[in-house]
Amino acid sequence: MQTLAARGKKPLGLVKRTFIALGLLLPVGCVLFVDAVDTFGSDCKIQGAETTCGSCLRSNCQPAVNACCGDPQCDATGIDQCALGNCAVQGQRSAWENCTLAACSAACGLGTSDGGLDASSDAGMDAADAAEDSFTPPTVTNCTTSINSCSCSAGAAPNGVVCDKTKVDNGYCCADATWPASGNCRCQRLSCENISGDCECGLVPNGPLSSCQPTTSQPNCCARPDFGTCLCSKKICESWVGDPVAACTPQTTPCHNGKSVTSCSY
Repeated sequence: MQTLAARGKKPLGLVKRTFIALGLLLPVGCVLFVDAVDTFGSDCKIQGAETTCGSCLRSNCQPAVNACCGDPQCDATGIDQCALGNCAVQGQRSAWENCTLAACSAACGLGTSDGGLDASSDAGMDAADAAEDSFTPPTVTNCTTSINSCSCSAGAAPNGVVCDKTKVDNGYCCADATWPASGNCRCQRLSCENISGDCECGLVPNGPLSSCQPTTSQPNCCARPDFGTCLCSKKICESWVGDPVAACTPQTTPCHNGKSVTSCSY
């Protein structure tokens, strides 16, 4: 099949691999394909999806990426370049760019003088550290804080309050599936406790433990996305409808009816 480049056209990176309408070319952003067996379902696929930056974009910003894919005013090729380590967010920002700044600025090397480096390289890691050190107050979200949690909403007047997992002791953050385009996001303290011979995290708000670790009596640790909890038990994970994890921590405890993010504010 002749490529877009061979026909003198600029190739577009965000594509899905089976045309939903033969002969139909979208005028902008991405060419919509659908692959029934694609690992990423019906989402717009990103070139460089397996890089540190691309993985962060898929995990945290896929709804915003999908919106860009079908938006005539959104430059979808910029998403590919960002994932491939050439990310520069400037001027009037789209939803995916705002999400990148909020959730993946370190992974994508934003805030560096050269506009972005592959965070999987040594130089990229240095750039990520520099990006984290150069603090810029949030300009889009409206957030509130309390002792063991903070939360943000999209659409309200921005107030510059920071809400991310570092602002809460033993914190982790969960956002609505539509975030950051709409909805809410919350970072809270992960608490765990021993219940009936098992150790479970995410079930109670004020448990005495900060994690659950495997032991001889509860060797199997399982993340349970349908319930937003993680537990270590003598039962195998299939019995709990869960996914095996090494231990139950803020990094492995899943979100209930939402997605895990590193920051709610941006």
